[in-house]
Amino acid sequence: MNKILFPLTAIALCFTAHQVMAASVSTSGTAKAKIISALTIAADTSSPMNFGTMLGDADHTVVLSTAGARDCGNSGKCVEDSNTPTAGHFTITAPQAQSAHIAIDTSFNIAQVGSVGTVKYKLNNGAETAAVSGSGSEVSLVSGTNNLYVGGTLSVDSSSAQEGEHTGTYNVTVNY
Repeated sequence: MNKILFPLTAIALCFTAHQVMAASVSTSGTAKAKIISALTIAADTSSPMNFGTMLGDADHTVVLSTAGARDCGNSGKCVEDSNTPTAGHFTITAPQAQSAHIAIDTSFNIAQVGSVGTVKYKLNNGAETAAVSGSGSEVSLVSGTNNLYVGGTLSVDSSSAQEGEHTGTYNVTVNY
């Protein structure tokens, strides 16, 4: 009887051990998502970046602040007339207060006048900040309308400056 009982006990122990080793446990996790409305940005066509009127008979530099103030240094090349200097104005609408990144071309050309570099911006009532291209600078947007003002430095090249009104374009990108 012991001879029969011993193998049955061994089989029972193996079966019990197998049952324990085959036991599994599981749980579940939670997945979340938050949906928000997209940002919008619009250029104020009544307030483009405008360096005003100037003479093109010599190389010089004109600085336009984000408040629209123009500084021609001691060049004497700026002309005061009805072509009032203005900072570029954009409105950014945010569905909620949110951090975002603003990227602005850090240089561009105004055809037949010269190049604009040292581009700067001011968001709402914040400080003037040097523009950053690529991934941009992190800013805090308020819920609703945000005002973005853009200024820069225009280097007039007298060898290519031609009389008349000239334009150039620059890109402003805002993303979360």
